[in-house]
Amino acid sequence: MADYAELIKREVVEIEGVDRVDIYGERSECINISLLQDRMANLGVKPAEVLAALNGQNETTYSGYYDNGDNRIRVTVNDRFKTVDDIGKMFIQGHDDDQLRLRDIALIEKGYEDPTRNEMFYNQERSIGILVAASSGSDIVKVGKAVEAKLAELKDNRLPAGVDCHKIFYQPARVGTFVINLIESVVIVVFILMLAMGFKSGLIIGISLVVTVFGSFLFLQFAGGTMQRVSLAAFVLAMGMLVDNAIVIIDGILVDLKAGKDRMEAMTAIGRQTAMPLLGATLIAIIAFLPIYMSPDTAGVYTRDLFIVLAVSLLLSWVLALLHVPLMANRRLHPAVKNDNSGKRVYKGKIYAILRAALRFGLSHRLGFTLTMVALLLLSAYSYRFLRQGFFPDMVYDQLYMEYKLPEGNNYTRVVRDLEEIETYLKGREEITHVTTSIGGTPGRYNLVRSIANPSLSYGELIIDFTSPETLVEHIDEIQAYL
Repeated sequence: MADYAELIKREVVEIEGVDRVDIYGERSECINISLLQDRMANLGVKPAEVLAALNGQNETTYSGYYDNGDNRIRVTVNDRFKTVDDIGKMFIQGHDDDQLRLRDIALIEKGYEDPTRNEMFYNQERSIGILVAASSGSDIVKVGKAVEAKLAELKDNRLPAGVDCHKIFYQPARVGTFVINLIESVVIVVFILMLAMGFKSGLIIGISLVVTVFGSFLFLQFAGGTMQRVSLAAFVLAMGMLVDNAIVIIDGILVDLKAGKDRMEAMTAIGRQTAMPLLGATLIAIIAFLPIYMSPDTAGVYTRDLFIVLAVSLLLSWVLALLHVPLMANRRLHPAVKNDNSGKRVYKGKIYAILRAALRFGLSHRLGFTLTMVALLLLSAYSYRFLRQGFFPDMVYDQLYMEYKLPEGNNYTRVVRDLEEIETYLKGREEITHVTTSIGGTPGRYNLVRSIANPSLSYGELIIDFTSPETLVEHIDEIQAYL
């Protein structure tokens, strides 16, 4: 199995975007020589004599040179062991200067080192872990597809039946879910804008939003940024702010067009009036996230791209709101003029009627309205104590890892026995799909937020896959209590 793992490593490391490939759980081969006490006693051979013969056979000795005229030829003795049979044919000195072969007094067989320093099992079957790391700046999704294609090709053409490849931690799939979340957030925002502002206005703002997102990705590409969880989450976080500038511009254009103003004046007047105020509001929103970028601790390293994406996308949304939105509005918006004889716009409809009534009520009950707002503000401040605090939200994972640690000096076989019992229990639960067991250390740092254990024969680790993140949260306490 180790040979096939090396084959996969050689093939995968040649893929563009792959930085390195490591192998975990490969057992070191050895040759075991078991001395047969009864035969040694009958033939008069002592264990020390066998050890001396083995040490002498592998000893490096200077064999000298042979002078042949002007040439000096080095002499070498090619007596090294090449096969297990060669070891069995080695001569051992017995009683009365008798010579016998090692195979006459010992059982010689090829095997693996015991105890094994690192072992790995997948669903209680022995396996070898292959860790593939993408190079810095590469597209992890594309690299993942290339690796999958290469593994499928090897399985069809070069790997024998019975050798299967399974994914334990697949980062491209987790990034892919964030891409889906980003698409969903864009669709939801555009749909709500169409309901609130009309189909054409919502479509114009939606197109501007999509151009902003793709333009930000283009800037990140040239600036050496990457598409990962934090950068994608930044777009989701800023989705509401990215449409603010466009909403102000498109609403101002609609008001001027319905008021009967000249079309070119309607397209440019709102931009001249609100360009600087909108820029100020955009800069304030950007500066609010600046402390995250300047944070010197680990959280700042993780969330650095959050500020960069927000800054680029918000500034780009301001530029597009002043340039792109008026151009689109000039082609698509042709609202009917609604004004009275004096040329002023008339606001009619249920929504305006409700708004007008609410404003009149607030103005006629100023003291009560102000006290109510202050009370709501204080209630909101008091309610913060009930909010769960945390800089990072919990990751929505359907996978967890469990560490098993015994005091140093415990027998290695106890670790193996206990982990087999735990794995059998976990595999018997319906909500668990796969269990990966590692003995002797951590397979690799496949996730930045997890720690790496010191290699030890008294350490074991289980990577447990659940059917869904909800079942993981629901049953984790029960599993912990049983273990």
